[in-house]
Amino acid sequence: KAGAIERPPLLPIGTYSAIVSKVPTMETIGDGKWDTLDFMLRLQTPQDDVDPEALKEYGGLGQQSVLRHRFMFNKEDEAAFNRTLFNLKRFLLDHLKIEGSDETQLNELINNSVNHSCNVFVQWRPDKNDAEVIYAEIKKTAPLE
Repeated sequence: KAGAIERPPLLPIGTYSAIVSKVPTMETIGDGKWDTLDFMLRLQTPQDDVDPEALKEYGGLGQQSVLRHRFMFNKEDEAAFNRTLFNLKRFLLDHLKIEGSDETQLNELINNSVNHSCNVFVQWRPDKNDAEVIYAEIKKTAPLE
């Protein structure tokens, strides 16, 4: 019966180690105003700030524990575009620790990101159109310790 169906638990808030699981994808959205670059990060290991009981209720970290880490490039605002570009560079070189230098092409770093790891902090965010719908998403990333 429909009344017996309950909302499944969300991925617990906290820090996890994560690995880039496949080559990132890029697309244009918003009538061409935005370019997005999506990294799929598979959660590997929960850190001490993750509630182990809540993680057990969620079902543990299996193949379903993949979160998108999106970079949105605003093609109509140069300052915003450059901030996102800097954040991408920081993510690739400082957080994922991909081998490269100031001379390395960004596309090369992006393509080499697969199987590189970092820490991610997961937060909950309510849907802007329906506050009862809540998403687990990556708030920030950091290098592995």
